[in-house]
Amino acid sequence: MESSIHILFSTSADYPLLLKEISDFPRTLYYRGALPACLPCVGIVGTRKASAEARALARETARILSCQGFAIVSGLAFGVDAAAHEGALSGGTPTFAVQGSGLNETYPREHENLARQILDAGGGVLSEYEPSSPALPHQFLERNRIISGLCVSVIFIEVPIRSGAMSTARHAATQGRDILVFANRPSNHRYEGSHMLLREGARFVSSPEDALEDVLATLPRYPALKLSASSMFRGSTSKQFGDEKEEQVYNELFRVGTSLSVDNLAEITTLDVQSLNMILTNLILAGMAYEEGGRFFVKK
Repeated sequence: MESSIHILFSTSADYPLLLKEISDFPRTLYYRGALPACLPCVGIVGTRKASAEARALARETARILSCQGFAIVSGLAFGVDAAAHEGALSGGTPTFAVQGSGLNETYPREHENLARQILDAGGGVLSEYEPSSPALPHQFLERNRIISGLCVSVIFIEVPIRSGAMSTARHAATQGRDILVFANRPSNHRYEGSHMLLREGARFVSSPEDALEDVLATLPRYPALKLSASSMFRGSTSKQFGDEKEEQVYNELFRVGTSLSVDNLAEITTLDVQSLNMILTNLILAGMAYEEGGRFFVKK
């Protein structure tokens, strides 16, 4: 790839906020393209030998999250990783790949075109290893802490018991990140690791929309992170709003992911209470929101 390799030290103001929180954060990062900056990131990982069903699930989950302004992080590997990057590319928010080798060469080489697409779409390819470093087996396990460290949540799709994704889960648990897991039939050996993670306390998710709801709920814990304005709420553009103010109120309710009172909305939107009451009534009548105990929720 022709894109220049940049170097970033942990003392820089541009160093990713969440990554700096982990105990073993890399003191130096090399990267092509962009950095996540203040975007909330979600990791999507799984087996390299993914089934067609798992790859499709990874693509759709990544697409839906990307459409709502989340940056997808994965490892550029075959299988679930590649499918996650591909899905994110169709969602509009930059996606980021963390390599387990130096950046002089794309690893695996078969994904050089995918890496180029990631860069062209405003994303980045990162590594803690010097640019000429070869792809050594232990480095892929080490880099997994960076994937989880960058993210507010990590989603696991089709994880065998012997899988690098299991090490990512261990790092995520240590780092206090939410662990979301898609499961399958108990007899499906491709999901033995997934089922183990659920037994250890990971959260079960049954659909991409389910995953989105859980990830949105993490945002209040990370006030410094902001959804990508260029893509957030793209999934709701088919909704018919009476005017821009109705759309603004709906989007604020959607962004927060939990309930808000009229006073909360007045503070966020700067609209007066009388106008908000009318807007909320219209959203309820249109089936886009509902009220419970004086607090308002969106219907997704």
